[in-house]
Amino acid sequence: MKFIKISLVGLLVVLFVLSPVIGFCESDKPFNRSAGDFGIFCIGQFDEEGTTDIEGFDEKFGIESTTSFGVGFEYTINQHINLNTSILYGKTEVFLEEHDYYYSYYYDEYYDYGYKDKFDVDIFNFIFNVDYNILKSRFTPVITAGAGFMLLKYDYSDSVGKGFTCNVGAGFRWDVNDTLFIKSIYRVNWVTAEDIDPLTLNGVQFIIGAKF
Repeated sequence: MKFIKISLVGLLVVLFVLSPVIGFCESDKPFNRSAGDFGIFCIGQFDEEGTTDIEGFDEKFGIESTTSFGVGFEYTINQHINLNTSILYGKTEVFLEEHDYYYSYYYDEYYDYGYKDKFDVDIFNFIFNVDYNILKSRFTPVITAGAGFMLLKYDYSDSVGKGFTCNVGAGFRWDVNDTLFIKSIYRVNWVTAEDIDPLTLNGVQFIIGAKF
């Protein structure tokens, strides 16, 4: 999984660096992102595991690696600025862990008498972002920033965890034709919730959609 993540991130970095070159090569081809264009898209997202401290305790709270899927909508302001919102669902585990190390003089090594409790959860992400398309060409690097909120629905009870999220990211956008578009974004997401320090999640998004 780590190799796949590194490969995906590496591919995104290469495409982000090369996208200006590709964009300039296509600059002679007429293309216009019309103000008022409306689009709908499908989105897949992978987030790696993230952990943080629980305020006032020696425990840590974490979310395991998560794959999510969802749908979204976009609205074009002008050639460079695009507004979009999306809803994603994924299933994963959250955990509470604490490490309690004991040194054995007899064996000359440390032992961990801590614990790690895991709980199955459904994750719902509601996100609003502003994208900036750097070039006016069909293929362009993109930077993005946004905010939203996350819901964690625990399987073992009716309890729901809530958190505010904000994110920044960079990647590329390719308008294949006047209707079809593809985006891929490497994104850093920060989650803040009651009783925990901010939690950082790094992830990759892949999007395919249509404009009307």
